[in-house]
Amino acid sequence: EVERLDKQCRILLSNEKGTEEKIRKKSVDLERNSKRLESLKGVRPAFMDEYEQLEIELKSEYDRYVVRFRNVDYLEEELLSYDELNNEKHDDVERNAKKMQKKFRAEELRILEEGAQIESDEEENDRSITVDHRKACAYETGAA
Repeated sequence: EVERLDKQCRILLSNEKGTEEKIRKKSVDLERNSKRLESLKGVRPAFMDEYEQLEIELKSEYDRYVVRFRNVDYLEEELLSYDELNNEKHDDVERNAKKMQKKFRAEELRILEEGAQIESDEEENDRSITVDHRKACAYETGAA
């Protein structure tokens, strides 16, 4: 039994040494990777300057786009407003023209009716004069 315990003790010591070696290797890797990280933090990638320049240009272009979009939207709104106003004016002009036409037609009908009335009065007067003239002529002829 002592041999068995001795054997287990050697196995444990071996495992402990293996584990300590793994820990040491991992510590060395960690330290090396930490140093690498610190050195990379200070280094800028080669394309970073170009990237930052493109970012600035993109922002500038986007700002121009926003201004143009707002202007187009405003102008479309103004055009709609102008068209509505123009349509209202056109409708008013048409309404006024129709009123004028109606008024002129009514005036023309009134004048025609008055003219017809005058003509019928003149015809009646002519007939009356003619009848009176005939009576006078008949009277004169009968008296002569």
